[in-house]
Amino acid sequence: MKILVADDNDKRALSIYKLICDEFCLDDSHVHIVNNSEAALARLRRNKYDVLILDVVFKSLNNAPDCRISYDILNKIATSVKYNKPLRVIGITAHLDDIGKYREEFNKYCFCLIEASNSNLDWKRSILTSINYEYKKLHSTDNNDNTLCLTVHGIRTKGRWQKILENKIKQEIGDIKVLHYSYGFFDIISFFVPIFRYFTTYRFKKKLEICLDNNKDKDIYLFCHSFGTYLVVKSLEKILKTKYYDNIKILVLSGSVLKSSYDFNNIIDCSSATVVNDCGESDYVLTASQLFVPNMGMAGKVGFYGFNNERIVNRHFDGGHSHYFDENSKFIDKYWLPLFYDKNEISHIDMTTRESYFNSILDTFAKWFGKFKEVIYLTLILYLVYVNFV
Repeated sequence: MKILVADDNDKRALSIYKLICDEFCLDDSHVHIVNNSEAALARLRRNKYDVLILDVVFKSLNNAPDCRISYDILNKIATSVKYNKPLRVIGITAHLDDIGKYREEFNKYCFCLIEASNSNLDWKRSILTSINYEYKKLHSTDNNDNTLCLTVHGIRTKGRWQKILENKIKQEIGDIKVLHYSYGFFDIISFFVPIFRYFTTYRFKKKLEICLDNNKDKDIYLFCHSFGTYLVVKSLEKILKTKYYDNIKILVLSGSVLKSSYDFNNIIDCSSATVVNDCGESDYVLTASQLFVPNMGMAGKVGFYGFNNERIVNRHFDGGHSHYFDENSKFIDKYWLPLFYDKNEISHIDMTTRESYFNSILDTFAKWFGKFKEVIYLTLILYLVYVNFV
């Protein structure tokens, strides 16, 4: 859900912003604030909003607040193809009498007019009620029977997050079928040795291909974490060499152990998938993966390199290898559930709050050392063979 708050009362606008974010688990990638008509129209040209909250006595850059300015905004989004028309418009004002003779026009464009004044203590509740109607409409999709969600966990875990995600989907989205793939407890040694990874990937690839073939009538959403991202991407890479699945809609990677240089061209060309790569700024597990594990990287820490577009989206957050499953941060509610119903383009996000020279130096060192680790291991193996058998 995307919401635009157009209000020249900065204190009230911030209050509305916090109210909406707390109630619906949203952030500044979903809720935008502007304080003049020019900024509001610019936003409405670039973005498609589900809800517009508009101060009906609004200002422009060169004019004092006037109801004719907000009426002009409403008229433009209703009549001009240059602007994206919100699904719902909520008008707010300190005093309903201020709109005078324009009351009828505002009633025509606005779903409701709310008097947001000190004398009206319920105005915030009224805003939430109005937004909640649209929120529920977005959540309640009619095609739940045509949607399938697949989840794949990481190493050294039983994948408790998979069940948490399923429960949240059932509660918030609807009766969507969710399938969890479990390959059992995968220890670090097996993760380190390429041949063990190969056999695990081979088994998963066969299961995934059967699942995709049996569900061609469903939209597929894949969520995977850590080593699960390797299993899914490497399996899709092989499957899509000979097949095309336009029903693969979203591929969410979290804490990915893939290399940042991985080429998604084949997956993009042979499916409808949007690749969402969620990263943790403090994911030092992936630093170790980049430094020491053959053919592995730290894409879940630094992102994928190359052009990011609407089909490949890096989203950066504070947090470690499993911060996505922290109940206190409500990460799943804020960033994963909206992928099922949000029709807007998925936004690139950078929510990191700490500038760390240590992190930058560590990432740079890991990046360059990681380029030579396979050569170092091969040289060491050949040296041991030579010393012991020649």
